[in-house]
Amino acid sequence: MGRPHGVAVATPRMVIAVVATLITCLALLATQLEFDHRDPHETIHHNRPHPRHATPRPRPMRVKGENVLLKIQNKLVATTDAPYVCVSLDWWPDEKVDWSHHTWNASSVVALQEVRTELKRALASLHPVALRVGGTLQDLVAYDSEDRASPFDMSCPSSFRPAGDRAAFEGACVTLDLYDAIETLAYDTKTPLVFGLSGLHGRVREEGACPKCDSKNCDKCWTGRWSATSGGARSLLQRAAFHAKRGRGALAAVSLGNELCGQGGIAAHLSPAELAADFRRLRVEIDALFEGTRTSISSKGRPYVVGPDCQLPLERAYDFYSNFEKEANVDALAFHLYWLGAGKLWRPFKKKLFDKILGSAWPLGRGFYAFVNAYTKASRDTPLWITEAGGMYGSGGINVTSSFASAFWYLDELGESAKKSIQVHCRQALVGGHYGLTRRLGDRLVPRPDYFATKLWAAVMGPRVLSAQIRDPSIEDAYAPAPVADCRAYAHCHRTQIGDVSLVVLNGASRVARRVALAGARPVFGGGRLY
Repeated sequence: MGRPHGVAVATPRMVIAVVATLITCLALLATQLEFDHRDPHETIHHNRPHPRHATPRPRPMRVKGENVLLKIQNKLVATTDAPYVCVSLDWWPDEKVDWSHHTWNASSVVALQEVRTELKRALASLHPVALRVGGTLQDLVAYDSEDRASPFDMSCPSSFRPAGDRAAFEGACVTLDLYDAIETLAYDTKTPLVFGLSGLHGRVREEGACPKCDSKNCDKCWTGRWSATSGGARSLLQRAAFHAKRGRGALAAVSLGNELCGQGGIAAHLSPAELAADFRRLRVEIDALFEGTRTSISSKGRPYVVGPDCQLPLERAYDFYSNFEKEANVDALAFHLYWLGAGKLWRPFKKKLFDKILGSAWPLGRGFYAFVNAYTKASRDTPLWITEAGGMYGSGGINVTSSFASAFWYLDELGESAKKSIQVHCRQALVGGHYGLTRRLGDRLVPRPDYFATKLWAAVMGPRVLSAQIRDPSIEDAYAPAPVADCRAYAHCHRTQIGDVSLVVLNGASRVARRVALAGARPVFGGGRLY
């Protein structure tokens, strides 16, 4: 049979040529490997391309530099309580989902009892701070007692169950042993305790879900009035009073309800008059059980009554808080603040959010000052507390409130709030979510960047706030306004060293390095040190 046309046949000469080519290639490769092995550059570049063949590195970007002038005056502009910094623990269970993410893995108040030693170490390291226990689900928590009434008469202990309303869960019951453990933790770490009681005990849930209310007239979702016995609140306060009489009390303040205010309420939509009446009933309970007059959050005496712990739209904040303050008889007006917005914005607007922190919109936007001014006006002479601030609500923003850049908004808010005479500032949260200062990893609590920012502020920044300003040195007139928009400074008397000053300087310009010159140091500090 003949050979098909067009089909090549390997001859001995072709086979020899192919083999010779392969041997030559292997020899060249071995030679190059031996060269790279002996080449001293290879010890530096390891497996990278040889310097002769590598793409030249880009030149480092030149960062513009400028001089600014820091002027600190020996002038007291505000004072805060001591401690001023506060961290919080929340009730959210593992089933909570924020923006399709499970963010509270074993980080609830209940679950953290498994890592009590780690929790104690974290709080002790932050000393001096206060500890707030509360959050959205505090309104659905009952405490073990015999007089509980529906819907808070569930078996005890019991866990939260998913539900279809805005709070996303149905109620749970905890034993008083849990409260004992929380107060013991606070006492052992010398941490004043701010405890949030349910504002719905005694009320009866209406049929159906409790949706978000967008109109002026909305269903309250709950009817009735607050009762100290219907959910076990009196039993818990009695336990706290017992600890106080034994000299081991740590309860410094009590709040009632979490974001139950009108249209902005989560679990319920209550009016200022309804909330004020509930706080007056709480005051009666506190006065009957505790003795003494408290002069600060860290002193002894009756716990403060603070509230109503709400986050309202700016157009309703003043009216609601003003009407509440007239009737409630509270020791401090407490509000929540999340000026970066919703945590769900992290994905489509991550760059924009970082620009908001580090770019032209930083430092704090107008919204911060508008809210604080509204609450200040409504408070009259009643002290103001920020009892929940995490930057972005909804458990924080992924890789935003858990990042190093988060310190810019956080330290700025601590500084500006102190200048506005906010007495206590509570960071949400010590553990949990993407805004937690730590995250739980097995049996450990791993710190995030803002944990160290909190630690440094609490350690050196005292309650006495001084006047500090970053000025443009090109403007020679000392009385002319010359602020540098994206550079801030906060000066406080040192927490422990008399005569010394602690200073925080924030440079919000990512492309401009600032060289800070201190004006008039010795006349201001009288020889004291600057931290």
